[in-house]
Amino acid sequence: MKFKYLLAASAVSLSATAAMVAAPAAAQQITSGIEGRVVDEAGTPVQGATVTVTDTRTGQRSVLTSGPDGTFRVGSLVPGGPYTVTAQADGYEGQSVEQQFITVSGNTSFTFELTQSAAENVIVVTGARANVQQLAVGPGTAFGEATLEAFPSLSRDVRDIIRLDPRVSLERADEVDRISCLGGNDRSNTFTVDGIVQADVFGLNGTPFAARNSLPLPFDVIRETSVEFAPFDVEYSDFTGCLVNVVTKSGQNEFHGSAFYTYYDDSMLSDTIIRPDGEEVPLSSGSEERWGVTLGGPIIKDRLFFYAGYEETDLGDANDEGPLGGGFANPEFGVTQAQFDRFSQIARDVYGQDPGGYPRTLEETSVRYFGRIDAYINDDHRLEATYQRLEESNVEPDFGGGNITGLNSFEDEGTISDYYS
Repeated sequence: MKFKYLLAASAVSLSATAAMVAAPAAAQQITSGIEGRVVDEAGTPVQGATVTVTDTRTGQRSVLTSGPDGTFRVGSLVPGGPYTVTAQADGYEGQSVEQQFITVSGNTSFTFELTQSAAENVIVVTGARANVQQLAVGPGTAFGEATLEAFPSLSRDVRDIIRLDPRVSLERADEVDRISCLGGNDRSNTFTVDGIVQADVFGLNGTPFAARNSLPLPFDVIRETSVEFAPFDVEYSDFTGCLVNVVTKSGQNEFHGSAFYTYYDDSMLSDTIIRPDGEEVPLSSGSEERWGVTLGGPIIKDRLFFYAGYEETDLGDANDEGPLGGGFANPEFGVTQAQFDRFSQIARDVYGQDPGGYPRTLEETSVRYFGRIDAYINDDHRLEATYQRLEESNVEPDFGGGNITGLNSFEDEGTISDYYS
């Protein structure tokens, strides 16, 4: 099957396919914001103070002016960091807070208490001095890049990450780890990538995603993932359980890349298992090979950036069920290996049809591509374009329990999907 989505308004500050809007029109799903107040030592609002927010990764700056009540706010900021926030006003000593990181779960708030001074210097203060607070749009948890890189995920899947939230559990059903939020059914959840819904809306996939068997994008291109349960922001919708939201990485002024490779096969595991009754039976353990690369950096420094990723998974899932006497760990007692071989011979010799042998491993492959371009038009406008492609397939039996047929009667199912924003 093939799905194509052409989405306008992908929820960034100029969000759209080749369209631009002003920064305040951004959605909260894939961007974040910084807000706060500027006051003097007595707590009186300082009107007209200049607040500068700088993303040190790309050099993008947002210059704000505090209002009559001393407040300021900027949205549509790329999650992560580090950011530097500086507040200055005539007749006051300025303050600057460095190494600040923001998340998609809500804005980050600052309160600058400026001291009167004729010198009008700028001093660097701690986050505690600026009363830095993480605001939230409701109950939820965000997992940043540091957590994603540090936490082991053998399957390279966000499900391994979000289960760190105690309100999330993975329930094993039909060999699939399904996401249960607050005890609810996994079909009541929604999964989004950069604001685009990529959930299993039809309910036939082996994952909660718009993919039969795997995460629909390379794991290493994820900047941040969050799980939201009851957000009050109107940008969140289409779920009664939870929203699993993924935001992808973008290029920076410095080149960054990564590569990985993992592998195992039968030679690394036992050849047999011992049943409780002492019987020793052969074990088909299968094989697994995963590899991927990412690369991001500047095309034009401070203005135009790229980020790209590729990941491939090749599995040989063990097939422990087969004809009785064929050396399978879980034999089908209704059909013996001799009967299956005789049936195959008759099909070939009499009818000219080759049913194929009975497999001990079932192939499963997944190839994922990701590309992203970010253009900073000016301090108030940003253009973002992303492309994501998934090609996956897996071999499965296409018959009911108790029946045995050859490999050529198995089904090869999968997904080919393209997402643009």
